[in-house]
Amino acid sequence: MSDVNYALVSVPKGASAMAERMAVLRVATGRGVTVDSSTAVAAAEVLRLWRRQVVQLRDAGWGPAQGVRFQYLRNCPPSGVEMKPAAGSPRMRLRSCTCQSVCPWCWSREVARRSFDATVAALERLGETFERGETLERRFKLVVSTSADVRIDSKREPGASLDQLVGSLGRAKHELGKFAAGFGLLGVVSPGKTGWVYSQRAIALVPCDRPPGSAATKTYDPPTRRNLAKAVARFARYPAGMLRGDADRAVRLLAARGSYRLLRFSGAFATPGRSAPDPDIRVDPRAHTATPDLPTAAPRGFDGDHELPAPARQ
Repeated sequence: MSDVNYALVSVPKGASAMAERMAVLRVATGRGVTVDSSTAVAAAEVLRLWRRQVVQLRDAGWGPAQGVRFQYLRNCPPSGVEMKPAAGSPRMRLRSCTCQSVCPWCWSREVARRSFDATVAALERLGETFERGETLERRFKLVVSTSADVRIDSKREPGASLDQLVGSLGRAKHELGKFAAGFGLLGVVSPGKTGWVYSQRAIALVPCDRPPGSAATKTYDPPTRRNLAKAVARFARYPAGMLRGDADRAVRLLAARGSYRLLRFSGAFATPGRSAPDPDIRVDPRAHTATPDLPTAAPRGFDGDHELPAPARQ
């Protein structure tokens, strides 16, 4: 098998596809690329970076990049844009690689799209859908908050930051549950310049009369389809370190994150009939060995009234 030469067919105008594009292309292409006017260029650049990273992941010994799966990873179909094999491309069955922890296209499909669907469903359950020209009084506003990045030295094992991140997600769930009608939480860990970088994000529907949080919180009101796409894209932003970072550290991270729940929906965001979090973002089923705790990255933005615990520094 060989590489498929993809050609852009169209740029879907739907809000879900917009969220999928914005979550990946704005982060992964660097400066000088505008998604709205240069979508084809941006998608081609992400594809190039991804194929280069697949080679490095294979050389670093990552299991899913070995053997026949190597080419399926390199040919994983782009998401958020409609692209098809160009004339002269090899005839082969195309399928998603399902490695959403590292593949930008599967991240877009699995993380951004699921987050968008959960947000729309939450608004519908609460009767907060928005139509053009509508002026009805609203009960809830949609907000997204992000934490500051915590950088971990490469001498530490990635499982340590994952342990601390999961604990922080649990505390954030408890605090947000006190006032939010529903919310999603996402923990992100990726290779940094010298080690790992981790942070967490929250998307929530909170009462309209709740005071604004810190600068790390952004309100998306009214909840038009375009605003929903922007909110979800900020919440589900792809971690560029998985695409541009050191492959050896990426492999160590992927091996450590097997059983962690890093994407969670609660309240109005949760699937009806389910009390447990939605399925995990996972790639490698191998478990990790826990290592000592590291500093916590608590999400900012709801901390204006001290709703969330302060980061625990050691």
